[in-house]
Amino acid sequence: MRERAAHPPVAVVFSGGGGVGRLAVRNRMRGLTKATRAQWRGDTRSHPYTDYTNAIPIVVTTLALLDECGPLAPIWWRFGHTGRETLHDALLDHDDADAYWRERDAREKAEKAARMEAGRRRREAEREASRCLVCRRPAEDYEQRGQAMRAVRGRPGRGR
Repeated sequence: MRERAAHPPVAVVFSGGGGVGRLAVRNRMRGLTKATRAQWRGDTRSHPYTDYTNAIPIVVTTLALLDECGPLAPIWWRFGHTGRETLHDALLDHDDADAYWRERDAREKAEKAARMEAGRRRREAEREASRCLVCRRPAEDYEQRGQAMRAVRGRPGRGR
């Protein structure tokens, strides 16, 4: 993971005080999300991944969750992510260049493994198909091709 050079993260804790209910707090979070979209949103215009170089990561939670679970629990919601995360995970860029290259490398590795497994299965099927119909020995067990025929002809009870 690359270090974020441009901007430090911003954490906002909604108190929910003053008789404000949960719905009002959620609406305020959504309003802040919309109002700050240009600051926290990454750039996807020129890459197959999201560039967060000029983005400000904004994470939010409520005072009630912070008090109940503590700051290390999955109570943080980062704008642009789905669901609650730990603070560490919330500050990660899950779709940045590093993640793109890791996923691409993993996909290529899986494809290569699948091709190798298909090749192994094909070679095994060819080996099975080349077995002698009588003794079931694979063709590579014979030093010469003619040995297979001599083995069949020399077998007792086969017309000799």
